[in-house]
Amino acid sequence: MSLNAHGNFRPRLVVFGAGYVGGAVALAAVARGWRVTALTRNAARASALRDAGAETVEADLAGREWLDQVPAEAECVLNSVSSGGGGLESYRHSYVHGMERVVEWAQR
Repeated sequence: MSLNAHGNFRPRLVVFGAGYVGGAVALAAVARGWRVTALTRNAARASALRDAGAETVEADLAGREWLDQVPAEAECVLNSVSSGGGGLESYRHSYVHGMERVVEWAQR
């Protein structure tokens, strides 16, 4: 559990897919004093989120390289992943394989 300078509880939000929707949720949570860890493939988005006070991980959700970089302790988790286009295989990669990694992370 993390407390702020006033001794108040600061919940953690983990955002998988911190693009348009996930990024907006992450920024809103940071503005409300939450601890936020956001995973995104986009370096510019990661930089903007870091500048706002979020912790970021730049990685492909379907990969395993991020599993040890995202804290397991979180009060809330948001999966807001997008396939980014590219047809059926791109959807499968983002949604099916990405969700398999989220489940693997959650079971740690």
